[in-house]
Amino acid sequence: MSNLIEQLEALKIYESAIHDKTINDAIKKILQLQAEKKALTDDIFKMNDKCVAIRRKLQAELDKLKEFARKVITTECWSLDSQDGGDLQELAEKLGLIVKYTATKDDIDDEFGSDFEIGDTIFKFSDMLKEPKK
Repeated sequence: MSNLIEQLEALKIYESAIHDKTINDAIKKILQLQAEKKALTDDIFKMNDKCVAIRRKLQAELDKLKEFARKVITTECWSLDSQDGGDLQELAEKLGLIVKYTATKDDIDDEFGSDFEIGDTIFKFSDMLKEPKK
C-alpha cells in the first residue's frame, strides 16, 4: 500500500511539473506572439508613413501639372493674348516640369543638327515627366 501511495505522490509531482512546463511554454508563446504583433504593427506604421509621403508628392506633382495645363489653356485657347514658347518654358521650369542640364554628345543630332552645342545649358523633362516604363 505504501508503494501505491508513493507512486501516487510521484504522479502528482510529475503532473505538477508537466502543468508548470505547459504554462511556461504557453507564456513563452504568448510573449513571442506579442513581439511579432508589435513588429508587424511597427511595419504597418512605417508603410503608412511612406504611403502618406508618396501621396503628398503625387498630389504636389498633380497640382503643378494642373497649374501648367490651366495656364496653357487659358492663354492659348481662351485669351486674345497668347504665350510664346519662352513664357511656357519659364512656367514649366518654375513648376519643376523641366530642368536645366548641360548638353552632351548624346544630345546632338548628327543627321538634322541641333540648336545647341556640347556644354550648352539646355532643358530636359524632370523626373515627374519621364516616359512611363513599358
